[in-house]
Amino acid sequence: MKSLSVLFLTLLIGASYYANCDAKTTGTGACNFKTTQGENVFLSYFPRLNKGDDHVEFQDGKCIQKATCQSDFTVKFEKCSQAGVTCSNVNSKRPQGVYPACCVKC
Repeated sequence: MKSLSVLFLTLLIGASYYANCDAKTTGTGACNFKTTQGENVFLSYFPRLNKGDDHVEFQDGKCIQKATCQSDFTVKFEKCSQAGVTCSNVNSKRPQGVYPACCVKC
C-alpha cells in the first residue's frame, strides 16, 4: 500500500511540474504520427538532453521503420530499406539497440 501511495505522489508531482513548464525550454515537447497500422503514437523530445524518444514499428516479426522525435517536434522516419542490413552483414554493422538489426530475420 505504501508503494502505491509513493507512486501516486510521484505522478501528482510530475503532472503539476509539466503543467507549469514551457516545453521548449524546461520540460518536454511532443511529436505524434500515425503508424502504418493506423495507430497514433506520441513521442517526447527532451531539450536539455538534446534527445528524442523513438518508436520502432514491427510487422510479421520484423521491424519496418523507426520514428524519432526531433528538436523542432517533427518526426524523422528511418525505413529498413534504407538501413542496408542483411543476414550476412548484420553482425559487422554492429547496430546500436534493436534497430536496424530487427530489419532482418535470419
